[in-house]
Amino acid sequence: MAALFYSPLRVALLCLLPLSAFAQTPAPSAAEQTAQAITQSRDSLAKWIETQRIISQEEGSWKTARLALEGRVALVKQELDQFTEKVTRSNKDIEAETTRKTNLQRDLDSAKSAPTTLIEAAGFLETRLKALKLILPDPVFKKVQALYQRIPDDPNTTKVSLAERFQNILGILNESDKANNEIMLLSEVREIPGSKPTEVETIYLGLAQAYFVNADRDFAGMGRPVNGKWEWQRMDELSTPIAEVLAVMSTKAKPKFVHLPAHLD
Repeated sequence: MAALFYSPLRVALLCLLPLSAFAQTPAPSAAEQTAQAITQSRDSLAKWIETQRIISQEEGSWKTARLALEGRVALVKQELDQFTEKVTRSNKDIEAETTRKTNLQRDLDSAKSAPTTLIEAAGFLETRLKALKLILPDPVFKKVQALYQRIPDDPNTTKVSLAERFQNILGILNESDKANNEIMLLSEVREIPGSKPTEVETIYLGLAQAYFVNADRDFAGMGRPVNGKWEWQRMDELSTPIAEVLAVMSTKAKPKFVHLPAHLD
C-alpha cells in the first residue's frame, strides 16, 4: 500500500477547512426538485398578480386624479374667461364714464360762461331791436309796444332778470318776423317834403318795401327803410299799377302780374 505524503502547507490548509466540507451533501430527488419548482412558480405568480393589482389600482387612481384635474382646469378656464369678459366690460364702462365726465365738464364750463355770453347777447339784441322799432308799421308796433317798454335803458345796471329780457326779445322778434313775411294794407297819412299831408293806402311788402296811393290816384309813391327809418319817395306815375294791386287785394279784379319798381340793398 502506497504511503501518503503530505507537506506541512497542505496539512495546514486541511486543518482550516470546516468539517462540513468533508461531508457529502445528498442530491435532491426528482420529487423535491419538482416541488421546489412548483413553489417558486407559485410565489412568482403570486408576486406577478400582486404587481398587476397594484398597477391596476394605480392606473385607476391616476385616471380619477386626471379627470378631477381636467375638471378643475376647465372650471378655472371658465372662471378666467368670465373674469376676462368682466374686465373688458369694465374697461368699456370706464371709457364711457370718462367720455361722459369729459362731456359733463365741457357742459359745466359752457354753463359757467353762458351767463356772460347771454348777457352780452341780450344787450346786443336789445340795441338792434330799438333800431327796428323805427321801421315797424303802426299795427305791428302796437302789438309789441308793451314789450318795448320792458327793455332796460341800461343793460349793465338793469335789475330785470335775464330770462325776462329774453322773453321780451323773443316776443318782439316773433311779431317782427311774422310782419316781415306778410303783405299788409294800411290806411295812413303820408307827408312828403314839398307836399301836404295826404291820406293814403299803403301796401307793405314785409318790412323791406312799401307802396302808397291816395283815393284820387294823383298822389303815389314808394318807400323803404334807410338808416333805420322809412324813406318815402313820391312817384305819381305808380298810381295806376298800385291801384291795380289794391283792386286785386280787395278781390275787385282778377289776379294778375303788376310791375312795380323795387330797391334791393
